[in-house]
Amino acid sequence: MDYEKLVPCQLRELNLSCFGCCGNEFSSKEEILEEIEENSKEFSTLGKKPSKDELKSFRDRYGKQVLSQKGLCYSLVDFGKGCVGCPLHQKVKEILPKSSNLTLEIDEDLRIGECDVNYECDTFKYWKLMSLSQREDFVKWVKEKEFSNYDYSIENIEGRLIRLFFEEMGWSI
Repeated sequence: MDYEKLVPCQLRELNLSCFGCCGNEFSSKEEILEEIEENSKEFSTLGKKPSKDELKSFRDRYGKQVLSQKGLCYSLVDFGKGCVGCPLHQKVKEILPKSSNLTLEIDEDLRIGECDVNYECDTFKYWKLMSLSQREDFVKWVKEKEFSNYDYSIENIEGRLIRLFFEEMGWSI
């Protein structure tokens, strides 16, 4: 793994994604997973190579309402192999599973104006300060926990995950 380029939001080698910043006040795990599935079905109607205009249309399909009543962003989709993410993100092609035949070639961040693109959870903030060996320790630790995407996301957004990791490693935050 290239720990310099890796981010805790998408641990592709673990088939693990965090979507904690893709909503707020999430309802139940079951409802959120159902919403991701619904979003994914709607997204799949765009085909394997959606255009920029089609992506904008997908983003805007509920008007200016970005979050569902259950607290999840309408743009969050499942790309398969545990990869959950936003097709509007300009770096989305970097996270797609290797087996994906989806082509997303966008040259700008289509989330701008729709969500807080500069938000960083505590896990991401500390990740940027960690050495490469600490990042490796974190990934190994996460792997041992066997999180689902939902549980990983909730632990990250609540700030508990990184604190627990540091505590178990005997490090100070």
